[in-house]
Amino acid sequence: GCLDVCRSGLEVLYDHFRYGDVSLGEMLKARSHARATSTGAGYFETGVVVGRKPPSMTYEPHTNNTRPCLTLPLHSQLLTGPQVHEQASRWVSQGVIEPDTAHALANLTMSDVNLKESDWVFCILGAGAAMGPLETLLGLGATVVALDLPIPKVWNRLMDLARKSPGTISFPLRPQTSSLEETDAERAGCNLLTQIPEIISWLIQQHPKKRLVLGSYAYLDGANFVKVSLAMDAIVSQTLASRPNSALSYLCSPTDV
Repeated sequence: GCLDVCRSGLEVLYDHFRYGDVSLGEMLKARSHARATSTGAGYFETGVVVGRKPPSMTYEPHTNNTRPCLTLPLHSQLLTGPQVHEQASRWVSQGVIEPDTAHALANLTMSDVNLKESDWVFCILGAGAAMGPLETLLGLGATVVALDLPIPKVWNRLMDLARKSPGTISFPLRPQTSSLEETDAERAGCNLLTQIPEIISWLIQQHPKKRLVLGSYAYLDGANFVKVSLAMDAIVSQTLASRPNSALSYLCSPTDV
């Protein structure tokens, strides 16, 4: 019953929110028809930057332990090993985090946080978001599929982050539009409000042998935040339909709630 109400609410939003000349629902139906009749063509190419930095490991201080330990940056400190779990316990008692979060931390192993050989690929919608996880994931050696606006300044920064990390970043590239050779930063990026079908078609083809974590982190001011949130829902739900072993991730900020 509750799920049916939620689905009905989303259907109403899909039918009433317009992206250009059509509603979001009409846009997705047109994409489904194009796929069924084989008239839908891929638009984006794929760019890749592989990090040059080897994974860095922190070891418990003042011990002979040569196994790497869990670390947590907090203010100007870097908590290590037992300090992380002590801080998590304090947060639980203060109501900052849920007890199951502290329990999950207590059961983490280094294989959980060393993402270089992980079966998971992390897709970040809104990769340049200030509160997004891009830098942390790259620092752990993750493979990240990054989506953000086609602004060269933004992509120069994201690519530089990737080069200086142990991780790998891939991203959509628009086709060359002139005889002049353009850099990847000039061709990188996509618009979550105007290129929804193209993004979906590109995203579902990324890393087909891996599992995707689909993270929605994009933010826009005012009414456009509602539109981009709904657009991300469409992109994620359509990708899930084609890649059902994927997982979802959200930043539950006050603006989302």
